[in-house]
Amino acid sequence: MTVKTSHLTRRLRHRDILLSASGPAEAYLATDIVTATPQRLARILYNAAIRLCRQAVDDLEDGQAQRATERIGRAQTVVAELRHLSGPGSFSRLYDRLNVQLREAADYRRREVVAAILVTLEARRAQWNNTVRQQIGDRSVSRDWVG
Repeated sequence: MTVKTSHLTRRLRHRDILLSASGPAEAYLATDIVTATPQRLARILYNAAIRLCRQAVDDLEDGQAQRATERIGRAQTVVAELRHLSGPGSFSRLYDRLNVQLREAADYRRREVVAAILVTLEARRAQWNNTVRQQIGDRSVSRDWVG
């Protein structure tokens, strides 16, 4: 019974995600997220966190502090999802640390902190890509699939 309830809850949440999409691009992304394998979902999340941090760095350089703060907040949400996806262990501590640093960067509008987080996320994404390639035997893995 618990499995059916959990499955039903997930399906309802996925339906809500799909229904909340405001246009074709959002609907495509929502479908991509809902149907993604854990490996692909991690790729999507890493790419989103990296994109948001890059944009926040640019915004801070351009004096757009409010927009940077919004993007940093969205990056925090993505990093929290990465932590959830990774489960308990050493990487959960890494994601916790990154979230604390993101909060500091947002509070004090510190571009150098966001830039350092960006470097960490890019390195972790590269490690993730290598891990996925090794797990599947490096069988002509497309760059699109792993990131």
